[in-house]
Amino acid sequence: MKITLSRWRQSITGPLLIVGFEEGLLWYAIGAGLVWWQWLIAAVGYLGIIYVMFSGARRLELRQNEVYGHDPDYQAYVKKTPILIPLLPLYSVERYNWLQA
Repeated sequence: MKITLSRWRQSITGPLLIVGFEEGLLWYAIGAGLVWWQWLIAAVGYLGIIYVMFSGARRLELRQNEVYGHDPDYQAYVKKTPILIPLLPLYSVERYNWLQA
């Protein structure tokens, strides 16, 4: 099985970018009224969500390497497709043992 395009490239269209901008503007307006302790609680919650997402990506990567690790097409796909965050050059989280949830 050969994968040539990522879902990120296939899913982003003009209207989605406009909706994303509007939503960001809304959250910025809501965030302007928060005090410091509310920002602290929100930051801790956000970091918790990020930790859970990256630990899930690590478990999925380990499982996929067991099943498809011998396939050269899979190896080529893994080497050029970033994990979770498009355009950020993070291609593997397998070596980060502290990401165990």
